Amino acid sequence: AAAEKTRLAASGVSDAVEANVRAAQSAAADVQAIARTAESHATAAQEAGLVYINTTVDYGVGQAAGTGMILTSDGEILTNHHVVEGATAISVQVVSTGKTYRAAVIGYDSAHDVAVLQLQNASGLTTIKPDTSSAVQVGDKVTGVGNANGDGGPASASAGTVAALNQSITVRSDAGGASE
Repeated sequence: AAAEKTRLAASGVSDAVEANVRAAQSAAADVQAIARTAESHATAAQEAGLVYINTTVDYGVGQAAGTGMILTSDGEILTNHHVVEGATAISVQVVSTGKTYRAAVIGYDSAHDVAVLQLQNASGLTTIKPDTSSAVQVGDKVTGVGNANGDGGPASASAGTVAALNQSITVRSDAGGASE
């Protein structure tokens, strides 16, 4: 399966999307640090273009869940590499419609924790509407929207503020102490 994966640079993701990914990655760490009291259910507008991703790893031994964004109406999805790394099966549910698709990884950059998926037999999907009007700045208001509990329930929305740009974080696994 690794031989079938291609580098993210070959996937055709536009510079504007890559810039939004970097901005979202910077904002994500800050949004995660905000107290859960600011969390609420996402609005229909916030759910537009949002998907829940469920993966099977190690041929059924483990499972993982994450969130992604619809980039193209025919089912190109942007997510985090750690959500799909080592997956032997990937299922993607469009939050706004409830429709589920099988997916395959078509590009990734593990160093930047980014992956692109392609949904099978998808068409007419509502895509995200990224804000490309200006660069993200420290102090900008952001809203993180996703599957906070990993249970596929209603999408949550958490307000936050961009506290820093171009930062790295280290994540440790509760299961095995490994870090990423």
